[in-house]
Formats: sequence, structure tokens, C-alpha cells
Amino acid sequence: MAWESLKQQIAQVIKTNGNQEITGYVLQQELFRVIDEALAQGVISTTDIQETIRKTLTPYAYTSYLPDASPYTTPTIVANTPTKIKIPTTIKSVLGFAIVDRGSGNLAVQYQGTKNITLRVFMNTGVQASANKSVFNIFIYKNDVKEEGLGTTEKLQTGSYIDNMMICGELDIAPGDFLEIWISTNLNSTYTFSRTSIMMFEKN
Repeated sequence: MAWESLKQQIAQVIKTNGNQEITGYVLQQELFRVIDEALAQGVISTTDIQETIRKTLTPYAYTSYLPDASPYTTPTIVANTPTKIKIPTTIKSVLGFAIVDRGSGNLAVQYQGTKNITLRVFMNTGVQASANKSVFNIFIYKNDVKEEGLGTTEKLQTGSYIDNMMICGELDIAPGDFLEIWISTNLNSTYTFSRTSIMMFEKN
């Protein structure tokens, strides 16, 4: 039966080592007991239990970074024209997401899970502008639509000055949703990104 398979999964994760630690026999048996009672009373389904265990032990996440030695400079961004950018970050870890081509090299991060989830999103980057005192905006887009509350704006200097910009917040995503980074500015300018990190974690 499905719930017996679930018990086997728990036994694989929570090992019996003959003591009272969090990895011990007592916790394993207590989980089995809770599962039996909940299923018998129809309080939860095996699917609910499996999803809870997955979120606890292996939450979906995506993290990437731009190596310090490899800053990325955009082509000239046209003033007042929101533009998608593809920062060539290195993936550090990924679970439940994939980099996909939406056509003609249009890459995006796509959620591969089967249920709606809430993501915590963090992005930190240094940005340097070629135009003097341009107003620079950076946003997270979902399915080509700007996510309200997931963006930031700075008036940038020029030369060797590097502004630090940060995005943090939450967004709800559904299976198959695409996530991308878009920027806009009030002046024609190129922008150099450095020390960039992008982290997205499923909220429990």
C-alpha cells in the first residue's frame, strides 16, 4: 500500500542507530504512529504526507552566482524600454527548477514542480553604469509580467563607482511558471554586473 511505501521512505531518511537522537528509533516509530492515526481518521492523505516530507527534507531551491573574476556588461539598454537580461551566472544548486529555452535562445528559470508554492527570493548585485547618474531599475518578472514588490531602483554614478542593489521578497508560482530578470533606465547606457548572487527557496 502507498502508506507502507511512505514508511519505508521515512525509514530510509531517519536511520535507526539504537539511541534517542533525532535520527533514532524513537522518532522513527513516532512518525509511523502519527501516520497510521492520521490515515485511519482520514485527516490527511498519503499525498499530503509525502509532500510535507519532501518540503521538510528537500525543499525546492535555486541558487546561482556570477564569479568575481567574470563581471558581465550588458549591451546598450535603450532608455525607457524594459529589457530582459541574461546574466551568465554559474548554478550552485538547483532542485525543482530548470534553465529552459523559450525560443531563439530566450533562456528563463522554469519551475518544474507539480504543486503551487511560495518562493522566498533574494538577489544581490553590484552595478556600474556607463551613463552619468542614470536611474536604474531591476525587477523579477514572472511569465513576462513584472512582480510587484520584487524590484529596486538606484540613481547610479559612473567611472569606478559600483552601487550595491538588492531584491528580497516572496512570490507565488505555479507549475511551469517562468522567472526572469528585467531592467530599465532613463538614459541609454550599458551596465556592468559584478558579485551577483541569486537565491530562491521554497517557503515551508
